Amino acid sequence: MQLPPLLALAAALLPAAHTARAQTSGGSNVTCTYAFWEFNALDESPCFVWGQLQSQCLTGGLTVTPLLNARYYSPPSLSGQVNDCNCNVVSYNLMAACSWCQPNIFTNNWVTENQWKQGCTNYDASGISGVTLSGISIPAWAYLPDNGASWDPDTAEAAFNATLSSSGSSSTHSSTAAGTGSTPASGGSTSGAGSSPSSPAS
Repeated sequence: MQLPPLLALAAALLPAAHTARAQTSGGSNVTCTYAFWEFNALDESPCFVWGQLQSQCLTGGLTVTPLLNARYYSPPSLSGQVNDCNCNVVSYNLMAACSWCQPNIFTNNWVTENQWKQGCTNYDASGISGVTLSGISIPAWAYLPDNGASWDPDTAEAAFNATLSSSGSSSTHSSTAAGTGSTPASGGSTSGAGSSPSSPAS
């Protein structure tokens, strides 16, 4: 049975509209194959949350893409994404966790926090400054300090389990804290310059 012209047009436009919304709000097309404890209370992967966070500083949004085998996500200074959304420990931890949940990725497959923050004029080592987090559910383990070293999945998982046992349910850090002073950068990215695989900074 053939659809009336108006219904056929609407059906044709729906996929494009859905894609545009996904790109604007940010996210990820990475499939995590393990380390599901990293997922937030909304069952969103660290890759998806990292994409949402980065998109707060990009008018066009950003989609985190999968790593190629044995490659790295670029630090902000190498990806052209030096901003409040990336220059913080939360973005670093989410990046490393996003790497860790993908297949064929090992604990040396992400840069250290010191390498990540190179080029950042202002780096928040204890949280996120100047970014509106409304609608983003960030897991509590993503706020753990790394003190310049490499993100440790065992430490993060232990913190998650401790929070889980004390509260009886998964816990996330408040994602509705007032974050003012964030100015979207001009332009945007739908493939993620900030999530392009590259060699670590020296």
